[in-house]
Amino acid sequence: MAGAFAIEVFGKRLLSSLHAFSNSWHRLMAGCAPVEANNPSVVTSTDVRASERAVREDIGDDNEQESRTAYAAEVIGGWLRPLAPSLQTEMERVTAALADLGMADPVASTRPRYDTRYAALVNLIRQRLRTADGTAWLPDERLVVFTEYKTTLDALVSRLRVDFPDDGAVVNLFGSGEMDEREKEAVKSAFNDPASAARILIATDAASEGLNLQRTARYLHHYDVPWNPARLEQRNGRETRCIASKLAPTSNRAVRKKRRQQVCGRPRPYPLSPVVGASLLAILKPRGRGT
Repeated sequence: MAGAFAIEVFGKRLLSSLHAFSNSWHRLMAGCAPVEANNPSVVTSTDVRASERAVREDIGDDNEQESRTAYAAEVIGGWLRPLAPSLQTEMERVTAALADLGMADPVASTRPRYDTRYAALVNLIRQRLRTADGTAWLPDERLVVFTEYKTTLDALVSRLRVDFPDDGAVVNLFGSGEMDEREKEAVKSAFNDPASAARILIATDAASEGLNLQRTARYLHHYDVPWNPARLEQRNGRETRCIASKLAPTSNRAVRKKRRQQVCGRPRPYPLSPVVGASLLAILKPRGRGT
């Protein structure tokens, strides 16, 4: 069903990050805008299903995947266009919630006014990777942060490099032609090198193939949780041997507990979530558009 795919796309983006959701929401609004009188394009459920097939294809390229997801959001917006007048109140609520968080412009906005999930991540880094006085990195600790979307990765890298400006401390890994195999191997080698300045690795699922972290990293943080349980297990498997070799079950339990708190609703989700949750259901499953 086209409506089910629409809810899935925006639900996953909302659960990934404010940046990912904001980007897709503004794409939807662009697709929902009135068309030119001389170009009365009609978007059908068939078009939505075609974009669904493109999004679901496993291509291993994060940039291309983001492009397909962005296009799907616009197609969904076009699909909703005939019902836009009746959905105006709900759409305005979502847009207003984003504006209240400082996300009115998804390109220019890099630091939301409120972001409890990101704040919890920063707190985790300070507790587990920094010295007690906060002046230096612990020499034998690393953290891997996984996310599903390149948009979320870009936002995290940008923000963490501001909050932890030490040169080379934050590195990233993603699947794309932008990053050739030599660059990927250089990042992996640096992160696994105890002498390297790298302390935090932000990686997408597409980049996790062949990522072995058994030498240095024992902390793993799921910034978002993939809908496919097999992918979650694949993430966890990247560090199993490292945890065993460092014999740190207490620390690992603490990180697992922290992960549940940050991803599953504690601390409180964004102020955006209650508003968006109800409004999205009203917008994406309106009467007469459920197929």
